[in-house]
Amino acid sequence: MTTTNPPVSSESLPSGSTKPPAAQIRTVVLRWPGTPIIALFGAVLVVCTVLRPAFLTAPSLSGFLSIFAPTICLAIGVSFVMLVGSIDLSIGPMMGFANILTVLLGSVGWQLFSAGPSGAAASCSTEGVCTQGLPFGVAATLAIVVTAIFGLLNGILVAVVRLQPLLATLASGFVATGLGLWFFPKPGGRVSPDAVGNYGAPHLLSLPLVAIATIVVVSLVLSKSPLGVLMRAVGSDRTRAYSARIRVSWVTIAAFTTSGVFAGIAGVLFTLSVASADPTVGVTFTLNAIAGAVLGGAALKGGRAEPIGPLFGAATLGLVGVLIDALDIPTYYQQLASGIVIVLALASTARTAQRRKV
Repeated sequence: MTTTNPPVSSESLPSGSTKPPAAQIRTVVLRWPGTPIIALFGAVLVVCTVLRPAFLTAPSLSGFLSIFAPTICLAIGVSFVMLVGSIDLSIGPMMGFANILTVLLGSVGWQLFSAGPSGAAASCSTEGVCTQGLPFGVAATLAIVVTAIFGLLNGILVAVVRLQPLLATLASGFVATGLGLWFFPKPGGRVSPDAVGNYGAPHLLSLPLVAIATIVVVSLVLSKSPLGVLMRAVGSDRTRAYSARIRVSWVTIAAFTTSGVFAGIAGVLFTLSVASADPTVGVTFTLNAIAGAVLGGAALKGGRAEPIGPLFGAATLGLVGVLIDALDIPTYYQQLASGIVIVLALASTARTAQRRKV
């Protein structure tokens, strides 16, 4: 006597073999590291809008993006270093040095080297002299090249000399800060009005928004490129990367060089925002950039980082500042409030990371 087995329906299949599209989307959303920070960003944005209805107007948004575009750029840049399992504490000082070079080269040009640091810094604020420099685009490009070289040297120190990333980049950050103070001892200087005139214009499609969108698109392309895949492989398991004959040292150097390029771009954006130079801004930007990257789901141990997460992480830090100001929280409580928000967001991000492993 023969028996026939009944047809197997999709409901009787083992769990996980087939899922409805809605369930698949829900699983992806819940397990994506950037989900908590996007949810927090939306919540803080709603509260800020309720407290300050004018916040979503073109002038207010343009000003907000102008101020926080450098931090967003730095957060995305440092995420590439974190992707290979390293850290870059020099990214803020590199941004500050790019800011100084952009102002000086755009004001006095090659006289920077003939007049000496103090003479060039003095001439940079002098009417009639500070307009004899290089075109802004040329000065900005040279500043980005210099910070790219800084990033390259960081990568060599970490990948070739085998120094600890924390100590190597901390030392190079001191070097960048020292050079900045040597070239430009105190805040000041001028930038050509033609260069900065349209940057902060209160348009809905403002130049800061265009700059951020361009940075994100380039970062997404880079993260999906073969180099980005290699960075992720190195950060996920360095031993397996060596076994797979991946040139780990070169990939690490490329990650640090990328961080240097983004630091230079952030310095140019900062210059356009403040229209002057400030040699003391590095440390604050470093901490905010790393916090924004981690809030956006970048793993400190490496192997996980995407540009979208750090974008919202850095933007959320900016919104928290707006919220604290809207609530009239005293200055001596602002750091406490910001720290609490960061801790809660990090806890939520860690919980999402645990879900990914389930």
